[in-house]
Amino acid sequence: MPRYADQETQVARKRLLPCIIPGSCKNIRFARRFPAPVTLHIYDVLGREVASLAEGQWKPEGPHAVRWDGRDAAGHAVVPGAYYHVLDAGNRRAAKGMIRGW
Repeated sequence: MPRYADQETQVARKRLLPCIIPGSCKNIRFARRFPAPVTLHIYDVLGREVASLAEGQWKPEGPHAVRWDGRDAAGHAVVPGAYYHVLDAGNRRAAKGMIRGW
């Protein structure tokens, strides 16, 4: 059974795997114990925001998944490398790394 750092926002723990199929990079899964607005951003290793996948969208309680297709805010494919996503929900924040393959 997985253990989570906080009780309100749960980010599923997954191994870092490269994106093998272009255009299908990552499903970011999380669960809400209470309804709250959610913000989800993708950053590169230098801390620059690459994409915004959810900006204050209200999410009900329960499991959710947001798909990142490996593109930046302008719609261009990002270069292969390490990225991380930051999920803000209510007064909680969770971050997780991921690897974007070719």
